[in-house]
Amino acid sequence: MPTRRALLRDGAGAASLAVLAGCQSALPSSRNTTTQPESSGAGEPRLDAEPVTPSSIPDGATVGVTSPPLHELVANAAEADGRVDLQTTGSADGDESLTLGGFDYVEFEDQTYESTASFAGFGEESTAKFSLLAVDGDEVGADADVTTYESLSDREQAVADEMLADGSLSVGRHERRPEEVGAIVGSEFFRADGQTYRIQITVGDPPAHHMLELDTANPGDDAQVVTVLDERPAADWSDVLQEGLGPGSVGVEDLPSSAALVDYLDGIDYVVTATTVADATVNETVQ
Repeated sequence: MPTRRALLRDGAGAASLAVLAGCQSALPSSRNTTTQPESSGAGEPRLDAEPVTPSSIPDGATVGVTSPPLHELVANAAEADGRVDLQTTGSADGDESLTLGGFDYVEFEDQTYESTASFAGFGEESTAKFSLLAVDGDEVGADADVTTYESLSDREQAVADEMLADGSLSVGRHERRPEEVGAIVGSEFFRADGQTYRIQITVGDPPAHHMLELDTANPGDDAQVVTVLDERPAADWSDVLQEGLGPGSVGVEDLPSSAALVDYLDGIDYVVTATTVADATVNETVQ
């Protein structure tokens, strides 16, 4: 029996696909313009959406993300070795899971990945910057706490060399602080080659944020593999698309790029926000 992926990608065997999916509602709906009752507003195209769960998306379906930051998240995670932050201006909610992590596997630009979502609350992934600020010798008292370059081990001196060359050492959200840096910044001052430095440590507490990790994978034929469209959504209509995923419907008649939005929806089966996935259509009412 053909797999659901083959049926969906070939666009054939709808009846067989319905049986495999368990019910007809699991099938992606058509993205063609449909007719709604006259009471909905004759002649006005409107964006409608029906929320679905990530696990219900059939294998082989194509999803489009609703915003440029989500597209950047997938693109960056595909290239990164580890977790990538979703960059947003709002406050993330740990009670809501990142939708892209709800799919077993995702395919992006012809490469398949195992998808893993995670969340960090405020301050849970702090950043740090360790700086060496040159000072005059008379600023250092005779009883000051000073660490000397000569007192460090070879590995600690190697880290100190990097700090002296750059003036500082920075540790990002997903990076581990080198253990050796502790010996260098453990005192108020550090001295190397006759120059004394004051230690300055700057800690940053990032806001709560969602993260995505994509690891290359080779899943079996029965696995759920969802293709993420590699087309970046345009900023001038992505806001309307996200708004349309809420309750009710949203008119798109006055949107300058409404044709581009319809074309985008024509190329996908579902749309994905940070925390939801939906079956979205643009419906035009007629008299």
